[in-house]
Amino acid sequence: MPVFFEILSRKLNSYFRNLLIFLLVIFFIYVFLFPLSSLTTKYSLFHQFKDKEQYEANSFKTKNFNIASQMNLLLKHYPLVAMGDRAGSFAYFYKGSVLQLEGIVGDLHLLNAIKTNTPLSYLTNFNLEYLISYNNLPNQYMDYNIFTPLPQLSLGPYSVLKVCSDREFFRSPIRHYYIIIWNWPSCLND
Repeated sequence: MPVFFEILSRKLNSYFRNLLIFLLVIFFIYVFLFPLSSLTTKYSLFHQFKDKEQYEANSFKTKNFNIASQMNLLLKHYPLVAMGDRAGSFAYFYKGSVLQLEGIVGDLHLLNAIKTNTPLSYLTNFNLEYLISYNNLPNQYMDYNIFTPLPQLSLGPYSVLKVCSDREFFRSPIRHYYIIIWNWPSCLND
């Protein structure tokens, strides 16, 4: 009988030791990791908004969804649009075709146009109707140069597209910049 109690005592000790370790791990997670997750949330981009809904309403994905949906509803046909940065989520929601200007999914001719800074000659080969860009353009401008791909996001070459205020079709604020749509050609005098 003493051997039985000795084995039982070891099993119970092992069980309670494992339970104690488990509870300590849970306590550690609760005390140390939950506060860290709130710190990372506080100091992320989310902190500038009061709640998740406000954050999502100001995200480029939501803006792309809303603009693509409006274009799908309001335009009689689905015209070809050209867009650089963030074209992927816009193209997902838009029923028409999107010409991605950064060269990520473009053909060799687009890559050469970027490399030689001749995007205008490349774009005239298409029946393009609108140019879309996320940009921090001033409200008042006559003409402005936009870059594709954005130099700060690429180590490779980039090209410059000139846009003119009289061809601006739509503008909507999003965080610290705007999503802007121009009728194509983006400047009539070029």
